[in-house]
Amino acid sequence: MIGQTIMGKGFGGAIRYIMGKENAELLLKSGVCGEDPNYIVKQFIAIADEKRNVSKPVWHTSISFAYDDEVANETMIDIAKDYLNELGFDLNQNQFIVVKHNDTDHDHFHILANRVGYDGKVVNDYYCKNRTARACDKLELKYNLTIAREQEKKTYNDKIPVKEKYKKEISESLHDALFQKKVGSFSELTDVLSKNNIEMLLHKQSTGRVYGISFQIEKWKFKGSSINKKFSLKKIEATLENNRSPEFSVKTSYEQIKSKEKQSQADFIEYEKSFNSGIPLNFNNGYEYKDKDEEEIEKRKKKRKRSNNNGLTR
Repeated sequence: MIGQTIMGKGFGGAIRYIMGKENAELLLKSGVCGEDPNYIVKQFIAIADEKRNVSKPVWHTSISFAYDDEVANETMIDIAKDYLNELGFDLNQNQFIVVKHNDTDHDHFHILANRVGYDGKVVNDYYCKNRTARACDKLELKYNLTIAREQEKKTYNDKIPVKEKYKKEISESLHDALFQKKVGSFSELTDVLSKNNIEMLLHKQSTGRVYGISFQIEKWKFKGSSINKKFSLKKIEATLENNRSPEFSVKTSYEQIKSKEKQSQADFIEYEKSFNSGIPLNFNNGYEYKDKDEEEIEKRKKKRKRSNNNGLTR
């Protein structure tokens, strides 16, 4: 049995989530009327508002059972009550609801409680996660359930070789598709991988921009870069581009370079023409020219010289 606990500021999101889940069952409620989530939210808030200095009045715990444990609803209710008592809640003073979820292949339920009681007392949230773990250890023994710590260690050790096995399969399939078959698009890559029961997942932002890639086989999912750095999104995109047509890419690059050279030469000639006031250039024989301003200055110098000479003559 594993318990996970978080504190929250608002009741609305938490209550609507645990009660709005498909096939959710309300197993137990205390201090609230009706089964409408919105109405229940208002009732929790009404009590919490008596202690507005409490920033996080929401206590939310989910309790999951091992795959081999078959736990009846009545037993879940008893476990929920015992858990609340262990954590310092008064079943007669604190509001709470217990909701079972049936959306996974193992049983689990949620407890949502109001830390603020009718009497104004507030349940301590100090080390809430550690206290939850200790309470679960105690309740496992009381209800003869699978010991989570032993089960978790066994499951972890069993999963390591399986995880590495699938990661290796994905790596080999990617290498074959990208470097042997040399596929040139994501659609081709998807087709090749699907034949090996591997699903490719492109992760997109709300704008539609792709920012990541991962691969899944059965229930195991891996980021591309975690399999190998060469299977990150950017590296795969570059490989696909190179695979499309290397000869065409080389030819295109050469033509682009020559085009840029021609454009640069044309731009230079236009610049020289503009700078030199329209004087034509001759790249074979060179060119000579005098700026119009320069000619004007020389004319003025000659004119002043003649004037001075005439004055001396007089």
